[in-house]
Amino acid sequence: VTSVALVSFQSGKSNSRLQAAQREVAATIKLAQSYALQGKTQGGVMPCGYGFRFADADSYEIFSNPLSGYANCTEQNKIAANLQRNGNSITTESFDLDNGVVLSTPISSFDNNSVDNVTEIYFTIPHANAYDKSGNSYSSNQNLTFDFAGTTKSITINIGGFVSEND
Repeated sequence: VTSVALVSFQSGKSNSRLQAAQREVAATIKLAQSYALQGKTQGGVMPCGYGFRFADADSYEIFSNPLSGYANCTEQNKIAANLQRNGNSITTESFDLDNGVVLSTPISSFDNNSVDNVTEIYFTIPHANAYDKSGNSYSSNQNLTFDFAGTTKSITINIGGFVSEND
């Protein structure tokens, strides 16, 4: 009986950790989207958009893209993929996954050693249209899967930018 109770307790603990991480990441993606809808300024300047990205398997951030010498935000947003590589995006908030939870299946190919493969979703101002790290509209739903000790939970981002938590 004790063994069954211990296994059940451990399973509940894993599920709790994953659910907390899932909710925090979903809320952070929604926050980046909200900043784009609000047209939130950074240092008195309105950026062209806000994004969310995983920098590695257990840390993520909200970033903004300033106009930075481009003629307009449409031109800026088309080259959004180059901003991280060129260092033009501004990290506005940083977060870490807690308690050993890691990202196991990202939006796009993921390599901790390459900035080109950073997991990223970008929302333009003022409508919060969702784009991938290459500046393209999503053509299918995207999933982020989190893992803790072999147990997983995921988040789905649909092509319109709606974020949902999955069991």
